[in-house]
Amino acid sequence: MYKEDWEKAALMTFNILNLVHRPLWEGYDKSEKKQVCEDFYYKVYHNGTNKSNLLTSSEAMLGKSTLDHWLTPRLVCRWIMDDNQEILDDFEEFEKLFRLCQSVIRITPKQNRDVMFKTDADGIPTLEQSLEDKYSEFTFFSDEKECYIQDKGFPLAHLIPEGFKEWEKRHII
Repeated sequence: MYKEDWEKAALMTFNILNLVHRPLWEGYDKSEKKQVCEDFYYKVYHNGTNKSNLLTSSEAMLGKSTLDHWLTPRLVCRWIMDDNQEILDDFEEFEKLFRLCQSVIRITPKQNRDVMFKTDADGIPTLEQSLEDKYSEFTFFSDEKECYIQDKGFPLAHLIPEGFKEWEKRHII
């Protein structure tokens, strides 16, 4: 039925979020909500990588690099559960978002540390910049085209869901 491990993982995650966490989300404390997001990240991270249109920062081309999930799975899960539970009514849409969370770019370890989000004492995400703004600071090259592709901004910004961008704005400090 499923071609890839990521497809099985997406279905399992969809069902767990829908059947277990959705009805209880509002009653969860900070640590329980954080654990749900950690579990989502685990399923995304350990069940495949989406390297289509792989971008590499100019700095990563010159030295050590790491793959980075640019659409942060923990934050996406928090957005789904806080603001977008309707996506749990449509598996096809959820599956697309799950796969998008598996998308990676190649950046340096330092750049990876620089783009990581922080949480406050209550475990609530506190963002200094939007994802789009963080990654707009880098110059990217396309591995597929082997050419410079960025004049201004983050080349994958158009893939960030609008609802996520709105959620992000509320968490920028």
